[in-house]
Amino acid sequence: MADWKRYSKDYNEGDNASSNQSATSNTTVWILATLLAIAVITSVYFGIQTNKLSDKSTDLSTQLDDTRTNLEGQLGELETSYNDQMTENESLTTEIQTKVKEVEELQGKIDNMRGQLASSKANAKEIKTKLATLEALKVDLETEIIGLKDQNVQLSTANYELNEELITTNTEVNKLSAQLTELSANNEALNQRLMTIAPAGYRADNFRIAVQKRNDKLTSKARQADQVVVSFNLDNVPVDRRGEGEIYLTVTTLAGNPVAEIPTKTVSIASANEPLKINAADTKAVNLETNQRLDMSFKMKDDLEAGEYNLLVYSDKGYLGSTGFRLR
Repeated sequence: MADWKRYSKDYNEGDNASSNQSATSNTTVWILATLLAIAVITSVYFGIQTNKLSDKSTDLSTQLDDTRTNLEGQLGELETSYNDQMTENESLTTEIQTKVKEVEELQGKIDNMRGQLASSKANAKEIKTKLATLEALKVDLETEIIGLKDQNVQLSTANYELNEELITTNTEVNKLSAQLTELSANNEALNQRLMTIAPAGYRADNFRIAVQKRNDKLTSKARQADQVVVSFNLDNVPVDRRGEGEIYLTVTTLAGNPVAEIPTKTVSIASANEPLKINAADTKAVNLETNQRLDMSFKMKDDLEAGEYNLLVYSDKGYLGSTGFRLR
């Protein structure tokens, strides 16, 4: 019994020992399996990481190549820019040297001007006086210029009016010339008759007639006529006719009748048979010489009628000559 118990005890102790060994083996296997799994996972992880690092290394290599290329390009641009800056710097250096020289020259001129200014201060008062005088003259000249401009405007207006009047006058003169030509035949017949009746021994010729308005402008209109001015030559006066005497101007219609609108006085002149009475519109005392030109005139007390008129010139010794004019 005691032996069985001892056997049972030994068996149980052996069985327990076997169980403990089995448990220990299982634990070891599990640990090894776990370690293997960890190793595998670690290997896979490191493989993945290695691939990633390889890819990153490739990308970094590419980026580095690109960066190097860019840097090389930038380096080339910087070298070009540096060369340009060096060239520009050399040009600026030359320009600066030129400017420095100019500044030095200007400084010399400034010094010279300062010297002149210092020497001119003594005359400053006189210069100021002259400037004040010149300024006053300038004001006077500006005033005169303004006045001259106004006068120029007035003269331009007057010139225009004179040109218009000249055109009118030329037209009237042309008309009068035509009228005188037309009257010449009638005057010549009257001239011959008077020369036969009462010759003075010399003649009046080269007549010029001006019919004037009240403003002394010429006209050919009867109602505007205020005064008639007659000029003529007395040439080749004989010796016995020279000296003091009187010249008379008469006006008649074309038919030889007196003109009532012209004031006259009756005078007698010498003729072949008996003294010839005439109505003198103007009388002029003269001292006759060999040659002279005389002016005579008369005014109207009323408006003349339009038509043709004769002008006859006498001396106290007889008839001298005639002409005519026409009024519209």
